Amino acid sequence: MQSADVGEVIKTARRIKDGDIYSWYDEWYKEANRILGLAEKWEKEGHATSASEAYFRATTYFQSAGFYMLAPQDRDRARDCRKRSRATFLKAIEAYPNITYVEIPYGDVVIPGYLAKSEKTGNKAPIVIVNTGFDGSAEDSFNGVAWAAMKRGYDCLVFEGPGQGELFMEKDLYFRHDWEVVGKAVLDYVETLPGVNHDKIVYLGVSMGGYLAPRVAAFDDRIDVLVVNSGLFKLYECAFRIFPDDVT
Repeated sequence: MQSADVGEVIKTARRIKDGDIYSWYDEWYKEANRILGLAEKWEKEGHATSASEAYFRATTYFQSAGFYMLAPQDRDRARDCRKRSRATFLKAIEAYPNITYVEIPYGDVVIPGYLAKSEKTGNKAPIVIVNTGFDGSAEDSFNGVAWAAMKRGYDCLVFEGPGQGELFMEKDLYFRHDWEVVGKAVLDYVETLPGVNHDKIVYLGVSMGGYLAPRVAAFDDRIDVLVVNSGLFKLYECAFRIFPDDVT
């Protein structure tokens, strides 16, 4: 599924002032709302496919708008973008009965995510669990992995844990070093899913998830295949390169 349009991206990027994060926010927010308007128009006119595609693109653009809104004074902007990106994604998947929003029990809260069922029918499907990273979301994880997984006969579950997305923005829950606790909650949920081959569970960690996923696998033998796609071999060294020598 196309979650962005090259022409829209280039047009928006050209309007952004170099080095200005608020210009970045303004232009992506405007484009997201423009595409959202088209999606709503096409939905009313009965063009379900075109509307769904536009909702997917609006999701990406709202997420892009909020990406650099990290300072405390920008938190309301970040929350607004996150809520809008989730709302548009939920509208987009209405056209796909095999994709559902899910809530995974986790202590006193729930872990939000999406479950995509394989496009192939027949035997129980293997499942790919996608663990996003430091600033990822369930929506961009879905676009990055789930479509490809479904076409190849896999079910796919993407989620946001503490320190990520909704649990960070709305619940003030932060990353935990013992991520295997989060992984256990997700794997316990997967075991309740019908139509899944529970002997063929793939756990994929992307970006910072490339650190988190091995912790889950180290403590839980229900994972059949572990895929680590962190992009970094030594996160500590990369993080501290930005600091002066007298600090590190």
